[in-house]
Amino acid sequence: MTKKELNDILTTINDCTSLEELDKTRVYYLGRKGHFNKMMSVMAKMSHEERVSFGKEINHLKYTVNVELLKKHLEIEELEYNKNLEKERIDVSANLSKINSGTLHPINKTTNEIIDFFKNLGYQVHLGPEVEHEDNNFSSLNIGKNHPSRELFDTFFLKSNDLLLRTHCTNVTARTLKEDLYKTKLASVSVGNVYRKDKDDSSHTHQFTQIDGFFVGEGITMSNLIWTLQSLCKTIFGTETQSRFLPSYFPFTCPSTEVNTICWNCNNNGAHCPLCKGTGWLEILGAGMLHPKVLKNCGWNNDNIKGFAFGIGVERVAMLKYLVPDIRLFFKNNIKFLRQF
Repeated sequence: MTKKELNDILTTINDCTSLEELDKTRVYYLGRKGHFNKMMSVMAKMSHEERVSFGKEINHLKYTVNVELLKKHLEIEELEYNKNLEKERIDVSANLSKINSGTLHPINKTTNEIIDFFKNLGYQVHLGPEVEHEDNNFSSLNIGKNHPSRELFDTFFLKSNDLLLRTHCTNVTARTLKEDLYKTKLASVSVGNVYRKDKDDSSHTHQFTQIDGFFVGEGITMSNLIWTLQSLCKTIFGTETQSRFLPSYFPFTCPSTEVNTICWNCNNNGAHCPLCKGTGWLEILGAGMLHPKVLKNCGWNNDNIKGFAFGIGVERVAMLKYLVPDIRLFFKNNIKFLRQF
């Protein structure tokens, strides 16, 4: 190949203006059926010495062409990159429309508010499994196999009759008490999904979020429980919130109480109030002093140790706080509803 032929090849490469055109040039000269391979076909008629010399010359030419192809490839890539950069340049002075950002789900907002209240009082946060052993969910909490209240917690058992989907986060109370036998004071809250075989309607659902908590130690009394839950209600619903404590029954507390707050929709004056249905009061949560049998079942045998416990349905609190008429709205993922929060 003459010097002029090589210069013509290099000029052809240099005249390429796109990667596609450059690739066609590469195939034309260096491809399997390309120009250089066709030149190699004449080597069969040469002597050994001629083949060696000719082969070295062709390989040198191919190397030279390859180097020029690579240089041109990088050059075209840089040009195309700069062109795209110029086209896609962002005008920072442009008046862009507002970007919508997401917000916390009302259940999460309510959960965080309650958990933060107890963390500020020094409570620890413990989590437990949703698939629980019957002992932690019932027996350790003074709910024996023939206890009538088990019917209220009719739930989802697994194939093993000892395992079930937990009916309350009080299972974490049992677990935490069993793990911390050597402490003289312990305050804990737990949060998570619980399951009951309820029919879904405007105020019930088979799965909901619950927060359970307890405080055990020497000298704990009912007055400590009342102060704690009154403060909680004022934190969630406003500092002017009035509360009352009515007698109730739970197997794992004695005495037990139901906590109500005065209806902020009618201020206890609306006979036809849709929120309190004319009662003037709103049921918020259940609580009580930990039953001595629960403490003993969990390994706390010191008679001087007392404690209180409480259970809060987060959906119930969120419905009252945000005046949501139907619990199912929380789970329908309606963006118009969720944007209100």
